[in-house]
Amino acid sequence: MENLNKIEKPKEQELSLEERLEIAENENKELKNKNKELEETISIISHDLKGPLGSMTNTIRLLQSDLENGEDIDKEELIEIMGVIHKSGDNIFHLLERLLEWNQLKKEGKNLEMSTLHLANEIDSSINVLVEIAKAKKITLENKTSGDIDVLANSNMLHTVIRNLVSNAIKYTDLGGSIVINSENKGDVVEMSVVDNGMGITPEKMEKLFKNIVESTEGTDSEKGTGLGLMLCKEMVAKMNGSIQVKSELEKGTTFIVTLPSALK
Repeated sequence: MENLNKIEKPKEQELSLEERLEIAENENKELKNKNKELEETISIISHDLKGPLGSMTNTIRLLQSDLENGEDIDKEELIEIMGVIHKSGDNIFHLLERLLEWNQLKKEGKNLEMSTLHLANEIDSSINVLVEIAKAKKITLENKTSGDIDVLANSNMLHTVIRNLVSNAIKYTDLGGSIVINSENKGDVVEMSVVDNGMGITPEKMEKLFKNIVESTEGTDSEKGTGLGLMLCKEMVAKMNGSIQVKSELEKGTTFIVTLPSALK
């Protein structure tokens, strides 16, 4: 009975004062690093939001001034003005979309619902919203994944990963370029690749990819980018028990390779 009535000391009480101080110091350092990372992210995002918002506001202000002064605005000039506003709005929308996805990822618990998904269908569904954006840059967007490839993944996360990678490819591919999505069964895993023939990535930037470094970059048509999309991809793929890597050559293109568990039994 003595053993049954014996109350074990909490684990924390078994630690020495020095050990507890060391743990507290490490936790404090980790918190400071996270705060620093958050501050840097907010700073860059604020900068990237300021650009398109300022451009949109100035364009609307000039248009309003011309109309108030009774100046004639021909159709071509109006189309050009609306194009500037449209592009600025797109940049703002995509940045806010990344932020919402990032925030949602941080809220996700450890219990992630995984299911068998037909990869070709998931890719088609994901890139459907990007077809018009690709057409605007005269970029050929093609899904070459066969219909017999199944993966074990979370549908929402898989869509986000595909959408981010393809959106990224469109951003850094020149007018008239091409983007191809291939997939291949490799035993217990499936490899999905997003291949473009765009501007490529410099060795310096390659070292920063997937390392939680948020950095403002510009696409081939002045699109804004911060790297948040790739951070999302890395975290989401990891949650689905997969991996992601990149190969790139300047002026020749970039290939992102996502490896996911195969649903084959």
